[in-house]
Amino acid sequence: MIKAAPHPVALRIFRGYIYRQLKKHFQAFYMLNDFPVIPKDQSLLITPNHFSWWDGFFVDYLCMRFLKRQIYLMMLEEQMQHYWYFKMFGAFSIDPGNAPSVLETLQYTIGPLLDPANFVVMYPQGVLEPYDKRPIIIKKGGLRYLITHAPHSFLILPIGFRVTFYDEKHPEISVRMGDIMESKAVKADFNYFKERFIHNLGELDKGTFERQFRRDLFQWKP
Repeated sequence: MIKAAPHPVALRIFRGYIYRQLKKHFQAFYMLNDFPVIPKDQSLLITPNHFSWWDGFFVDYLCMRFLKRQIYLMMLEEQMQHYWYFKMFGAFSIDPGNAPSVLETLQYTIGPLLDPANFVVMYPQGVLEPYDKRPIIIKKGGLRYLITHAPHSFLILPIGFRVTFYDEKHPEISVRMGDIMESKAVKADFNYFKERFIHNLGELDKGTFERQFRRDLFQWKP
């Protein structure tokens, strides 16, 4: 696997470039609800949906407004071999077709996950799929391994993103935060996570259709 090697200077330069690209390619970045308060001493796993090349940048832009933590993001190894420099921004690789490599990645993930100075991003769908593909398939193995083998409980936050065209040249990003969960609750009933993940996407669809937006992150200054 390719391990993350965060570099503060590279991360700052890269974020400046990517954030300009987001504002260039998207009309707005709308929040449908508020980002939850995460206790500083709590470990956090974020589980977004995965439908576009931009998804990791959506997560980073959102979370850097509300979390003062280092991002660690799980990426497919074939992508990281091409974008090798992403490791300097906190990305690390997983090779789903290689069982020993998958185990190595999951064992590695527990380290940054349990440090409250970080947050870890893992796509529970496992692969990039069209936004509106149904039914939604959740790959249980990775999340279940982390829940089972982490020495203490952590928080899980599902986040849903959607890109929609309206009457502007560029599309809009919509985001909705799901219900935050304790990993021990998901360990007891994995369907609880799946139901909350899917429910959040349904509420994202409804809120986007009805344009129930709280704020545009591109314009908002806390």
